[in-house]
Amino acid sequence: MKASTIMTVNVTVIDSDTPISYASKLMKTLSVRHLPVVRGGELLGIVSDRDLLKHATHRMDGEWVLPDLCASEAMTFRPISARASSTVAEVARLMIDNHIDSVPITDAHHHLKGLVTSTDLLRLLVEPNGDSNVLPFTFNVREADRTGTA
Repeated sequence: MKASTIMTVNVTVIDSDTPISYASKLMKTLSVRHLPVVRGGELLGIVSDRDLLKHATHRMDGEWVLPDLCASEAMTFRPISARASSTVAEVARLMIDNHIDSVPITDAHHHLKGLVTSTDLLRLLVEPNGDSNVLPFTFNVREADRTGTA
């Protein structure tokens, strides 16, 4: 199965001058954790919820406060990306090996075409009856032994 099959194509993007406070509000509104940063369609970087947390400070009242930075100052530059023709397994391997939760899908000119997230990969496993015809194997859930041994 190709990445183009599961990627989100209507991706909300921001530009490099977008304040991270706005990016954070946009993420909450859209219920997303990643906002690609583009200029003229070209992928420059990506702002993730993790990037925002790196810059946030925690106040005594429990609120998180973001500094007055723009996306270019907080984003991950040149994020790991893949092509639409990459297999889903290749995209998943990129996520695992690099400890990331999204992979932008770009063309040969590094223009953003879509985004594959860990949620997209998990959706492959979920079907109404709980079975997946995507996985090449079956598995059983095993309850933990209450004595502390597996």
